[in-house]
Amino acid sequence: MTESKELLSYAEKRSFPLFRMEDGFIRSSELGAEHTTPLALVLDKTGIYFNANQPSDLENILNDSDFDADAVLMQQAKALLQVLRLLKVSKYNLGSLAPAHEILGPKYKKRVLVLGQVELDAGVRYGMAGDWDSASLIRLARSENPQAEILYRPHPEVIRKFRENSTDLEELKKICRVITEDIAVNELFQHVDRVYTISSLSGFEALIHGIPVTVVGAPFYAGWGLTDDRALVPRRRRVLTLEQLFCGAYLLYPRYLTNPSDPVRGALAAILCVTAQRRARLNALLTPAFAIDNAAIVAASEYWPRLLMKDVLPRLIKSKPKEIASLLQPQKFLNRCGGEHYRHAVSCILAGKLRGTASFPALLVALRSAVSAEQFSDLLTQLWNLQPSGELLHHWAWHCERHGMSQDAEKAFAFAASGLRLPEASVAPVSEAQYPHVLRLAQFHLRRRALDKAWDVLQRLLLSGFVNVETLNAIAEIAKLRFDFQSATAVLDMLNRIQPDWKLGRGYISHSNTASLSGDVAAAISSVAYACLINPQSVESAYYVEQQVERTFGDLPLSSALHDAVEVLDVQPSSISRARALIFGRRLKDAEKLLLEYKPKASELLQYGLALSSAYSQQGKLTEAKELIVSLTSSSPSEALYREGLRLAVLMNDYEWGEYLIAEAERRGFSVGDMYQRKIGFGRREIKRSYLSFRGSKTAQLLRTYLGEKYVQDLASLSRGSPAKVAVLAYFGPGDEIRFAAFYEELRRRLVGPDLLITCDPRLHALLQRSFPLIQFVPVERLRNLHASNNAQNFKMLPGSDLHAVADNAGWALVNECDLVTLSTDPLGDLIDGYESFSGNPYLIPDPQKVKYWKSRLEGFKAKRIVGLSWRSSLATHARNEHYVFVEHLVPLLQLEDVQFVNLQYDDCATELAWIEERFPGKMWNPEGLDQYNDLDNVAALMHCLDLIVSPATTVIELAGSLGCPALLLSNSSELHWRKLPGSDVDVWHRSVRHIEGEFLGNKDSLMEAARLALQGGLENEAARATVDEDEVAQDFRVLN
Repeated sequence: MTESKELLSYAEKRSFPLFRMEDGFIRSSELGAEHTTPLALVLDKTGIYFNANQPSDLENILNDSDFDADAVLMQQAKALLQVLRLLKVSKYNLGSLAPAHEILGPKYKKRVLVLGQVELDAGVRYGMAGDWDSASLIRLARSENPQAEILYRPHPEVIRKFRENSTDLEELKKICRVITEDIAVNELFQHVDRVYTISSLSGFEALIHGIPVTVVGAPFYAGWGLTDDRALVPRRRRVLTLEQLFCGAYLLYPRYLTNPSDPVRGALAAILCVTAQRRARLNALLTPAFAIDNAAIVAASEYWPRLLMKDVLPRLIKSKPKEIASLLQPQKFLNRCGGEHYRHAVSCILAGKLRGTASFPALLVALRSAVSAEQFSDLLTQLWNLQPSGELLHHWAWHCERHGMSQDAEKAFAFAASGLRLPEASVAPVSEAQYPHVLRLAQFHLRRRALDKAWDVLQRLLLSGFVNVETLNAIAEIAKLRFDFQSATAVLDMLNRIQPDWKLGRGYISHSNTASLSGDVAAAISSVAYACLINPQSVESAYYVEQQVERTFGDLPLSSALHDAVEVLDVQPSSISRARALIFGRRLKDAEKLLLEYKPKASELLQYGLALSSAYSQQGKLTEAKELIVSLTSSSPSEALYREGLRLAVLMNDYEWGEYLIAEAERRGFSVGDMYQRKIGFGRREIKRSYLSFRGSKTAQLLRTYLGEKYVQDLASLSRGSPAKVAVLAYFGPGDEIRFAAFYEELRRRLVGPDLLITCDPRLHALLQRSFPLIQFVPVERLRNLHASNNAQNFKMLPGSDLHAVADNAGWALVNECDLVTLSTDPLGDLIDGYESFSGNPYLIPDPQKVKYWKSRLEGFKAKRIVGLSWRSSLATHARNEHYVFVEHLVPLLQLEDVQFVNLQYDDCATELAWIEERFPGKMWNPEGLDQYNDLDNVAALMHCLDLIVSPATTVIELAGSLGCPALLLSNSSELHWRKLPGSDVDVWHRSVRHIEGEFLGNKDSLMEAARLALQGGLENEAARATVDEDEVAQDFRVLN
């Protein structure tokens, strides 16, 4: 930074305010000397952070801020600090191929790193550096650490010759080891014990990585009790934690280009930007020519799979025919992942690529100790089938002798000594012409979940030399289905190193998801960030990674930050993908404008139409969206367009158009899926047809794939062959399970003969078993997605991980025990004909002792109407949110007199409850000590004691109705219209439930005004309460048992 004396004088004379601007601490993926745009800037009105001779805004922030007053900000600062450390982000993020341990070699003693700076840089000149320079700093480090290895890392701009220092690097090499290799400084921190610096920002980055730091100048991070200071700054008068120092320097002081108004989102988005750009830079660097010229460096890096490509490996073999195995060092990259599928696949890949070359014998020797005995045995067998050889016979003999198979070893040695002719190959290698057909066979087996057969075919392809995205993706899928998420992650990483732009980032999204499943949150974040750089639409796929981030670090706005990052990443994606990112970020008008100004190519019409329809519909422009889809389905019909049309039909309450779309789609051979069949059927009040549609669900197809004829779907088949046991697998969430339980007793009566066993959510087991004592319920955990489980061991006995939504280990044991299996949704098409099939009577019985307990706790509210209140589901998506309201919408209800509300919201709603308490003290009672998400039996007892329950269509309303509690169902969509008995507002499933709608469907303010009027006018009194006091509940309980 160079200041103009004339400008300073001019400002001083006229009393103009003076601001100094400088780069922030997460700057870019390139050096500032390359004139890249900084992602962070500081604007300082007091001084500037690197000038220790006077105060600065940063110093004042660190001196005076009450960090403890904002617990949320400090939690986010702590989380961001962890993310920064995990992703190894610094000010400049150049990235490097060579792992630091390869360059540094084994560590035999303490290592001390001295950080070089540009000696004429302002950070040195104004940093109270005195006479310190690089040479004197190195001597200090040597004198204080005489037994240590001293490393010196010059400033990157000096290494790249953008800047010069007075001390020649050759002179410094005489007193220490100078590191000029391309190693990121954050990589070096993993291998050193202490850092010395004058005033480098990297000193603070060392602190972030937990390294003790000695500073001889006075950088902004010195003087707060965290560093070994050799220069004192009396103005710095307090001791700070690392989190507080980070919060001040990275959140309160700078402004981020990625989000100038929200420092947390801005900092996270900047981290994501440089992470993605760092990967992009390395991907661009790895050309075939570079890989060949730098083969040893590439082989030691995570990009080693590039060396196996057709445009690289043959040239390497030609130049180094016997050195390829030693160059690749398979033990090293096999040891990076302990997953069995990865290790097996990589051994086959290497053998397939080097089979028939001079390096093949050395490879087999290396693989002996790098893979398991079982895998090595299988590899030799498969290679023998392809091409028997004396070399393979030799290794087989060694293997047998080594593992105690003496007779087999003797036979192998004897055959080799006999001189007899080797047998012919039993399997031919796959040719280029055969490859597509063999790949399709593997994919067929994979779809049929014949995983062993799929693996055998893929192994043959690998041993024939076919290493590409198709084979690797199939192997990763097998590993994932077998719960080997570590292998799936490693194999997908290979895929992305080979072809980074595969399917516009789909490989990175898949890698991100499997990485989050395997617990590798750094890989998960970096991959989704890079996917967004390739294709901004990938922002939509960050949900599972965001879950992992929240579990690991707490509340961080990952999706929002990814959207911010997309806005500034230096890419030129199609306007369609950028519009999708804008839609995800709720910038709907901007997305619409961008799309309307864009002229799509013929090949882009489908994605263009879907994006524009989404932008229209989310702004309420449903007519425009419909006109667009009508036009496109006429000119360029596709399955995706018909599905979009059906989505619009539901939103518009235009079920006749929906029926037309279904008929047209079927006529053209498109499948629109069971969900839209059901929604349109319900909209037309064709109830039986709608419930029969469950039999076409993907889950039903999956069970048929795994179970064959053991899986049946209709009542007649459930009695086929006099089965002894029938398993009914509960499906969907607890609200759906509660609702469908209304037909459990009817199902039991209709199934004469076999024992009926029904799985259930463990949270519902006590309630269901009490209510249906003649049915045996088996508690089984089900997951919407595998990311939601903290204990994957509960599912590892499943034949495929894709069964997680219907069973855990116990559930699958039940499946194996029973003669026939069906989903809970399958028999509904036989049990339900129309409205007359629903009794609407309560069927669940609360625990009488728990009812007494809750009555006593509610005793103090007897003078008021006690109303349970829930306002949303725990699963929030844009499509689902139309059915729910935000806490601000509750104000008309909360203003009612003589009503005591009881919180029935069953997820983390502390912030919302605090909002209510601040504005309406005491109005909402939260039943302290009750885990409303997990303890549904106690929730049921509490509900039984309330005068009324108000809720959207969630588990709360279904539980209330099944108990016979008076309730108001907040209905904001035509999707629920079929549930009203013809000519009334009474719910078809639960006669104690009334539907409440606003004057304008879809308008949440209108909906809540209708709810207020219902409460105020006493509409709830018209609902006949089907259950009475706890004494009658106890009597019911005694009769049933």
